[in-house]
Amino acid sequence: MIYGRVRRPQTVEQICTAIGSSSGTDKQQVRNHVNYLAKNHLVTKEKAAGNTYGYGKMDFVSANKARLFRLASSPSERNALPTRRRPASALIAATAPTRGRASAMGRPRPRASLDILYLTASPASQEALRADAEVRAVQNEVRGAKFRDRVRIAVSPAADAGSLMQGLNDHRPQVVHFSGHAGGQALWMDDGRVDRSVGSALKFDVLAEILNATDEPPVLLVLNACDTLNGATALLSAVRCVVAMSDSVTDLGATVFATKFYGGIGAGQSVLSAFNQGRAAMKAATLADADLPTLLYGDDLDPSMIVLVKQRRSWKVGSSYE
Repeated sequence: MIYGRVRRPQTVEQICTAIGSSSGTDKQQVRNHVNYLAKNHLVTKEKAAGNTYGYGKMDFVSANKARLFRLASSPSERNALPTRRRPASALIAATAPTRGRASAMGRPRPRASLDILYLTASPASQEALRADAEVRAVQNEVRGAKFRDRVRIAVSPAADAGSLMQGLNDHRPQVVHFSGHAGGQALWMDDGRVDRSVGSALKFDVLAEILNATDEPPVLLVLNACDTLNGATALLSAVRCVVAMSDSVTDLGATVFATKFYGGIGAGQSVLSAFNQGRAAMKAATLADADLPTLLYGDDLDPSMIVLVKQRRSWKVGSSYE
């Protein structure tokens, strides 16, 4: 009904009329279905008159409608797709990468400061995010950190793949952070359009290639976005550690975690301790998504020995992977 010839968003009443259904039970079932589709970014949900909502087309789904319909009618093909969800766990030791720059880099070059590339994206076709508030909270936290003078944050709003490559070239960051929408083993980046931006999917395999295409790859990748755990182990071919979310995370949860995580990093804590501080802060705030952040690393690494900010001019890497 929604992806037929209609142009404007349709209310539950209009959908029920179109399919010839008028009972209260049917209306509730329709409402449940369209809200589920909206939650999973398959239709848009817009405020209509009064307390009603209209459900409309999403540009990305319209462009891939044929494939989605094929998957809907083919259980075998649909079941072959990777799932978006994994059991949440506090810590996952991933298999050590057998190839790629992360396993062959050796000791990272000493750096006088920690450079963080902070990418944010929230295309108009997706639910609006408070990524700007997250960035501000992180910057304020780092300003009060013990080694604040040794931490530099370069923010790249409305980021696309080109923004990532330019940021890697300009800043040579040890940490790359992404705040936005994600899922299906991809990040949903911006597309550069000012009006009705749809966004563009950056698959994890392409992301790994971009991160590897530099003489100084990042040490840490933080994916502060929904459903980024599935497939994230592939990114360990490019970076030493990955922080990902095992399910949908709220704006508040993402902000609380990032704020205390970088507060710990700026205080000279190890990656593991800063990660645990971020999770502990979420639990202290009694957030339902406190178990979602997950730290991935190779089994030949010890994240408790990775300290990104030191009082001296160089930061030291533990002997576990020297």
